[in-house]
Amino acid sequence: MKENTQGFMDSLRSENKSEKTIVAYEHDLNLYFGSGLDVFTWCEHRACVDSPSTLARRIASLKAFGEYLTRRGIEKANPFINIRAPKVPQAIVKYVSHETFYKIFSAAESARDKAILELLCFSGLRLSELIALKISDINFKENVLLINGKGQKQRLIPFMSENLKTVCGDRIGNLPVFELSHRGVSFIVETLCKRAGVESMNPHAFRHGYATKLLSGGTDIRVIQRMLGHESLNTTARYAHVDTSMMKRALTCFDEKNNLSQNEGIN
Repeated sequence: MKENTQGFMDSLRSENKSEKTIVAYEHDLNLYFGSGLDVFTWCEHRACVDSPSTLARRIASLKAFGEYLTRRGIEKANPFINIRAPKVPQAIVKYVSHETFYKIFSAAESARDKAILELLCFSGLRLSELIALKISDINFKENVLLINGKGQKQRLIPFMSENLKTVCGDRIGNLPVFELSHRGVSFIVETLCKRAGVESMNPHAFRHGYATKLLSGGTDIRVIQRMLGHESLNTTARYAHVDTSMMKRALTCFDEKNNLSQNEGIN
């Protein structure tokens, strides 16, 4: 089976999977084939050194490889289909609240830093999407961004940022807007958090805050799914943190409807 891993990687690229995903799959397969163990013994060993989420991803990599082998007729059935992935505890999503955002935003001095914060918080961009953003992707007349998301899937996102105009200036074409690395943006965000005197946040927490704001404002979760560029609605439900006040309002609404139906039944 090992000799078919390169063909599997090529098929992932043909499906426009992100390079990050392909590298992770390749690493997982190399770990397995390099161990010399049968798959069940290997999983037991990895369970001692990997977190549940990491092991679940490794098993997903094996199953995806097995599906590729069956599609190509190399195997009659997926040899990894019976492996059970561990239950992954759902992590509490950290998100930037409205109040915290404006503290961080007030600490920003340059148009570049302000534009970065605005795109993360008001357009919900992934860090990779922010870095990949080109001047040609921006429609200033319509205030819309053309985003190349995961798997090279494109979506249009509205934006609100006068600072973005300042950053772009007179530049045109396929030039990157910010010319920063992942680490560069993360460093800017960390620095601004310290300057604002708030807990350090990673750039993705602003995206969570964006989803939370839309959800709390009554936006349909399917619309949020499209805005965030998620394939699965389950992913959106996990990312869009529901705060306590929203839950209380939902329960109050349920009680009111329940009481009303009971009263109507009595009458």
